[in-house]
Amino acid sequence: MVDVETTGGWASGDRITEIGAVKIRNHQVVDEWHSLVNPQRAIPAKITQITGITLCDFYGIELETHHRALCDARATGHLLSLKREGCAPDRAEEAA
Repeated sequence: MVDVETTGGWASGDRITEIGAVKIRNHQVVDEWHSLVNPQRAIPAKITQITGITLCDFYGIELETHHRALCDARATGHLLSLKREGCAPDRAEEAA
């Protein structure tokens, strides 16, 4: 079985945030795998409520507050600053 989480339901603008898979044999889970996929765009609050995934998960931003909106705003600002500096979004961790 495969499951995909996204930033929404529109193929033209929403992006994948997580892919998961489980291998089932004789009605038993025998293996599982998952990976986050950086959507390189904001994650709507409603999607964070459903999946628990925020941009902070992709940039390793840890804040003492548990306020997800603040965390996402900080991660979005980080992504925008990388774009302004000409860094490719997929190389964000190297540039940080």
